[in-house]
Amino acid sequence: MHVVMMGTGALGGLFAHHLALGGAEVLGVDNAPAHLAAMQAHGLRVRSAEGDVRSPIPAFAATPPARVADVLVCFVKGFGTVAAMAAARPAIGPNTLLVTLQNGLGNAQAIADAFPGNPVLYGLTTLTSDLVAPGVIEPLSTAAGNTDLWGDTDAARQQGAAFVDVLQRGGIAARLAPDITLSIWKKLAVNCALNPLCALTGMRCGELVDLPAMVPAIDTLVDEVAHVAQALGVPLPADRARAYVHQVAQASRRHYPSMAIDVRHGRRTEIETLCGAVLREADRLNLPAPGLRQASALVSALDARLAS
Repeated sequence: MHVVMMGTGALGGLFAHHLALGGAEVLGVDNAPAHLAAMQAHGLRVRSAEGDVRSPIPAFAATPPARVADVLVCFVKGFGTVAAMAAARPAIGPNTLLVTLQNGLGNAQAIADAFPGNPVLYGLTTLTSDLVAPGVIEPLSTAAGNTDLWGDTDAARQQGAAFVDVLQRGGIAARLAPDITLSIWKKLAVNCALNPLCALTGMRCGELVDLPAMVPAIDTLVDEVAHVAQALGVPLPADRARAYVHQVAQASRRHYPSMAIDVRHGRRTEIETLCGAVLREADRLNLPAPGLRQASALVSALDARLAS
């Protein structure tokens, strides 16, 4: 299986590594100059308690080689999806399976709109990984995490089954999940609570949930996501969503969410794909979501300041 990975950062690199372990031929595409140079010079270094492993994944800047991929995985930030898929066009044939495991809402639709004839597999992962230096990633929860995927067509699910098999052979607990909508909204509850609060406080996930004063703030954001999900027919009670978010935070105690890292390094965040996307649904349904609105406004203000 020939796989092109658009975005080889903390999670894109992790999946590229495990796909290669599963027997796929993987090419990476990245636009971070230092990270790309390190991968081109030394391969991707995967750091773990058992020792470091170097994954010799060929890496390219901006655009993949003009060779049709069996699978193309989009792992860029949500605001970069359209541009990444346009850059990926040389590697996309009529039967290429297009996969997104990106955060938030709207990525699968953007990919389907760009390539309406292609099968699209979409979903989420609860794995966490940190980019600790250019060319170096540190997985934090590979053994405990889950990766759920689904496709809306028979072709997507058939090709998706082969992709999932490669992930499983490479050591990732992946599955085709008919209940994908519930899984996506559970992940949204995690991302809409932990990401902005960690970004605003500079805390790791574990530090955030250990601070009693932060628990009501976390739970307020989780409750609002759950209420929107329920209004859309997704069976996600608030108490269940709270328990899940706190469980994820404990399992990834050492992890800085990507939004916190983006703020630290002066990069644009995914707030519009996360809290912003849920707020758009809340507005459409005439549901109040004051906590999400405040969190979104505060992080958006940081984005505006960093862009100025």
